[in-house]
Amino acid sequence: MRLNTQRWKKLGYVVCILILYSCSATKHLIKDNQSLLVGNAFDIKLNGKSAVDKASLKSELGQQVVFDQHPNKKFLSLFRLKLGIYTRNILKNEKRIKHKNELDSIIASKNYTKKDEKAYKKTLKQRKIDNYLDNTSGGEPPVLFDSTTMETSISRMKNYLFYHGFFYSDVSSDFKTKRKKTTVTYHINTGPQFFYRDISYSAIDTTIADIIEENKKDRLIKKGEAFDIDIIKKERQRLADIVQNKGYFTFSPDYIYLDIDSTIGNHQIDISLKVNNEENALLHQKYSYLQVDFEIQNFDKKQENLKLTHKDFIYDTICDVNYRVLKSSVLPRALTKSIYIKPGDYFNKDQLTKTRNSLNSLGVFRFVNIEHVPISISPEESGLYTKIKCAPAKRHAFSTDVELNTNAQSTLGFTLVGSYRNNNLFRTAAKFQFNISAGVDFQLLKEKRLENSPINALNINTEAKINLARIFPSFKKNKCVTNQKYTPSTFISFNYNFQKRIGLYNLQAIGTQYGYEWNNDKIRHILTPLSFTYVLPSKISDSFQTQLDNNSRLKQSFQQQFILGQEYGFSYNNQNLNVGKYKNYFYFRGNVFLSGTILDAFASITQKNKSRPYKLGGVNFSQFVRFELEPRYFFNFKRGQALSFRAFIGVGIPYGNSRYFVEQSDSTYLEVAAMPYIKQFFVGGPNSLRGWGYRKLGPGGYNTYNDNQSNLDQTGDLKFEFNAEYRFNIFKSFKGALFTDIGNIWLMKYDPQKPNANFDPKRFMKELAWDVGVGLRMDLNFFVIRFDVGYALYDPAFTEGDRWTFNKINNNDYKIYKDPRDTRNHTYPLGFYKFSFKDFLGLNFAIGYPF
Repeated sequence: MRLNTQRWKKLGYVVCILILYSCSATKHLIKDNQSLLVGNAFDIKLNGKSAVDKASLKSELGQQVVFDQHPNKKFLSLFRLKLGIYTRNILKNEKRIKHKNELDSIIASKNYTKKDEKAYKKTLKQRKIDNYLDNTSGGEPPVLFDSTTMETSISRMKNYLFYHGFFYSDVSSDFKTKRKKTTVTYHINTGPQFFYRDISYSAIDTTIADIIEENKKDRLIKKGEAFDIDIIKKERQRLADIVQNKGYFTFSPDYIYLDIDSTIGNHQIDISLKVNNEENALLHQKYSYLQVDFEIQNFDKKQENLKLTHKDFIYDTICDVNYRVLKSSVLPRALTKSIYIKPGDYFNKDQLTKTRNSLNSLGVFRFVNIEHVPISISPEESGLYTKIKCAPAKRHAFSTDVELNTNAQSTLGFTLVGSYRNNNLFRTAAKFQFNISAGVDFQLLKEKRLENSPINALNINTEAKINLARIFPSFKKNKCVTNQKYTPSTFISFNYNFQKRIGLYNLQAIGTQYGYEWNNDKIRHILTPLSFTYVLPSKISDSFQTQLDNNSRLKQSFQQQFILGQEYGFSYNNQNLNVGKYKNYFYFRGNVFLSGTILDAFASITQKNKSRPYKLGGVNFSQFVRFELEPRYFFNFKRGQALSFRAFIGVGIPYGNSRYFVEQSDSTYLEVAAMPYIKQFFVGGPNSLRGWGYRKLGPGGYNTYNDNQSNLDQTGDLKFEFNAEYRFNIFKSFKGALFTDIGNIWLMKYDPQKPNANFDPKRFMKELAWDVGVGLRMDLNFFVIRFDVGYALYDPAFTEGDRWTFNKINNNDYKIYKDPRDTRNHTYPLGFYKFSFKDFLGLNFAIGYPF
């Protein structure tokens, strides 16, 4: 405990030093005629009716201040950490230069000792290190107040206000300097905000006018709303898009003009969007595709292309599209479902975008470029010669990765991951991927090891998957019809999982899946009509067998069995769309798995004279339905700040062949209903409730502290979880987080061997566990290294009314069944001991964000 105290003291000293350095910047770095900018204040007066609130307007106007006149950033809004680092480096560098100059004088005088020579050489070496640290320390130079930038900021604020309906605003500024620190105050009188009274659309070309009128229900400008130039720009682009989708290739927002009449009074305006014709043209011209050519070759390798001959290419015409593709690339027939433009069709911007996106999503091209050559046909209509040019990507790819994880149960895990990918299997744009991973978990504490083995668990996972860029088998007669709304694919996978828990059991799972996937920019559907898994436990230890014999539910979930079912998954994600002012986005995932229905119907006929559980080939099969719902919402603020929310609701209902009675020793019968162990829910760990270890929480109000913590896996039939996380930048690639997690799991049926573990609506809210914590992340763009520390604040394992954990540490009235950590070379047997702080602490090291 003394060692931990010393560490915290040292950390406190470092923080205090950085605070002092940040405060001393004005003393050491700023000249007499300079001052440090410490704040931009805003005095805002909103007059009359307004569609914005003062807080949001203040934030928007703050962004109009000249970029280099924003004060130095504060760490956690407390002190200027980066400025302190910069100041410390500068002062240290000045001291080093002064010391070097003194040594230079001594060496130049040739009257120096060996000690002086040694110090001089050390200074030269240290200079290289200091230069590197100065460039990578994450320091930030002081922002010096520049009064000449205030007028530019005022002009930008006035423009912003005007563009958002405040046509008669007034902005001024002043500043105060005290002890070389300056605060600027911007005084803003917005004046009245103007709102739309009448909105009209017109076009000289009557055909264009009809197109605009057809889509009036989607108009972004609404009567009674405030004038907003950003919305008007989006409306002009929307109009241009719908006109282009009708064949008008050359049409653009530049043809749409805006007239504003602000003289009608009562702070209202009339606006009119007018569509003009092209210069010296009576009408806008429609364009149709005269010819579509598709070409695949390495366009950037000019010397190699000169050696290519007619024999190196495949020539074909499919669905009126002319193909000229390298023989080593994808076959033309594999591309037809990805081309949404055909000769004879009118130009359509959406179809063109779909073509480009669909070809890119195949994963067989390095780039896709579509070129158009317009040709005049008549005064009213023109045509396009269109060429789709693609460069093939590498066909084969290999990758390896190493993952590291640890938790509060003193386990350390390493996983080696290898992957092979063929992006163009059989030259049909089909993808084949083979993944293999091997992992080992070590128990670092000797007193927690089973069978004195430092290895806690072994895991081997393999998967082979084929993904076809079409529906297979397909029964459509017309092969030229493309899927307009979704991009479809078919997948087939085979997987094998082996898990060995030292001193407990071996568990093997062999499975296969066959299904379909449809997706677009926002929505993804996954339908799996065949999902098969064969679960085979083996080498069960005597101690674990005793647990199984004493717990009928656990025994049923671990038995040898088939899982044969159907699955449907749905997800929605608008992250890639421009949603909201700060691009907030929403994600939703839903999933349902139905197992055993077909097998039960077959077995009920063939084994109608037998009692449950029915068997096939002497092996049980499971029957259950499993639901999952997971919404997420992300608020993205400026400067890398984000507030993320996630909820998860999962329900598993075993029935039919997974529900039967077991005779007890006292001649009574116990109803048993359990999903397979690999399909049950759990909480805890780096992506769940981070104050608890992996599978260590719940179910319900069951007291897990009476069980051996080193041999504890808790699962349930029902799960509820809520997570909230505030993310912020620290410096460079380092990011921080503050988080809280709430949730638990429950059993659907009462289990006499686990009191209070079943779900009861009357107890539900009182059995929600709660943790809080902090996190540190290193975002390296291609992956994120994450370290989270969570504290279990409220634990439902304790008795109702006494579940806060503050008073449980080092308290003789509360005990936990465990092997205590030996810090004084004493041997402590397994038994009940007082809680320590680390018993409520979760340490989580992981790759990637938790959600």
